[in-house]
Amino acid sequence: MEKHIFVNVPLIKRSFLQRLFRQYPSDNAIIEVNNLLAIHCPQDISIQEIQAIQQKYEVDLGAQYGLNLQEFYAVLWNHYVVAEEWSLEFKQQANQLAVLFKLDPAVTTELKNKIGAGPYRQAAITYLSKRRLLTYDRASLEELASQLELSEEISTRIVAEQKQKVIDGYVKILMQKNRCTHDELREAERMTDNFQTPAPLKKQLLQQLRVLVSYWEAEHQPLSAIAIAEGVLQKNETCYFWAPNAQWYETRSRGYGSPELELINKGAVYVTSKRLMFIAEVKTAQIPLERILKVQMGPKGLNVIKDKGKNPVLGLGPATEILQIVITRVIAGEHS
Repeated sequence: MEKHIFVNVPLIKRSFLQRLFRQYPSDNAIIEVNNLLAIHCPQDISIQEIQAIQQKYEVDLGAQYGLNLQEFYAVLWNHYVVAEEWSLEFKQQANQLAVLFKLDPAVTTELKNKIGAGPYRQAAITYLSKRRLLTYDRASLEELASQLELSEEISTRIVAEQKQKVIDGYVKILMQKNRCTHDELREAERMTDNFQTPAPLKKQLLQQLRVLVSYWEAEHQPLSAIAIAEGVLQKNETCYFWAPNAQWYETRSRGYGSPELELINKGAVYVTSKRLMFIAEVKTAQIPLERILKVQMGPKGLNVIKDKGKNPVLGLGPATEILQIVITRVIAGEHS
C-alpha cells in the first residue's frame, strides 16, 4: 500500500505435524491480510482474495480475528487523520476496507470517534484559548469535524467541555486572589455570553464574582459614609460599614476541656470613624478603634484582637471579608 502504512510480516512456519497433515497455522490468515495491505491499496484488493485466505486457512476472519480487522481499519484512519490527508480518495480507501472486512457501520463510527476526538479536542483548546469562539473559528471546527467524520454528539460534547474548562480556569484565578475587578467581571460576562453558557449557570457564576467585586471595591474605592438610624452615632462620628444578622462569639472554658467559641448574641455590626459597635436587642458592645490591634480571619469569622480583655469573633458569612477590609482601612486612617 502507498506510503507503507502497513509493513510486510513473515508468515509463521508450519510445524512438522502441520506439514504432515497439510495444515497451516491459522494466524497466518491475518498475517496474509496484513501483507496484502502492505503492497496494495484497499481498492486493489478484491473480496475474492479475502475469501481465498479464509478458505486456505479454514477460518472466519470476522469471527476469529475481528479485533485485528478493526485494528487494520483504525491504523488506516489514524494515518489519514495524522497526515491530514483530507481527500476523497483516502476516504474511499477506508470505505473499501470496511467492505472487505464486513465491518459494521457502528464499529467504524466508534473507531472514527475515538481517533478523531484527540485532534478535534486540541483544535478546540486552541480556538477557545482566547476565551471566545469566533465565527471563523467555529466554522473551522465544523469543517474539521466533517473531515474527521466525528459524530455531532462527540464534537458538541468536546466543545462544551473545553468551554467549561476555560471558564473554570478563569474563575479559579479570581478565586485564588479572592478579588475581581470590574473589568474582570465584564470579561466573565462577555465570555459566558460568547460561550452561550446556560442562564442558570451564568447567573450562579456572576453572583460568585460579584462577591469578589465587593471585596475589591471595599479595598480600593474611597470609604463612603453610610446613613443609619438616628441616635446610633455620636457627634462628629461617621459610619462606614453596617450589616445585620451578625454573630458575636467569645471564648468560654468548658470544665477541664479546651476553651471553645460560644455564640453570645446576634445583632447588627457597625464600623465607624471611632469604634466597632455591635447592637443587639439585649446587649450592646463597642470597641474603640484605638484598642484594636489587628483583625484576622478565623474558622468562625473575624477575630478582633484587642490590646487587653477578651477578643470577640464576628461572623457575617461572605460579608466578613468586607468587614475585615473596612476595619483595617479605618484603623489605618483611610477615611475622611
